[in-house]
Amino acid sequence: MSFRLRETCETFPSRWWQWQRDGSHFLAKSGTTVVGMVWLDATALDTSWRWSITVLDPWHAANGRAASRSEASADLETAWRSWLAQTGLCEIDEAACARRAGKPSRSRAT
Repeated sequence: MSFRLRETCETFPSRWWQWQRDGSHFLAKSGTTVVGMVWLDATALDTSWRWSITVLDPWHAANGRAASRSEASADLETAWRSWLAQTGLCEIDEAACARRAGKPSRSRAT
């Protein structure tokens, strides 16, 4: 399983927006590709976590709300795996991505 969350500030430390390391915004990665986001929506009347798959075209957009970050992450992962199944695609793990790019893998052999 290659799906994981990373704080946005770790992935984009000094891009267009200065992401704070405050645990409120995460990128969802599948292998080395950013596929979605999970973030705290403090503007909602009921503070909630939102999620969105960002690699889909607008006609197949997937997003939602959840009460906790872990629930939002699980919902995002479920939607991502459902989309992969519907399209007949599969995830490529980080080691396979590194091999394809000719780079050494960061994953450890067990």
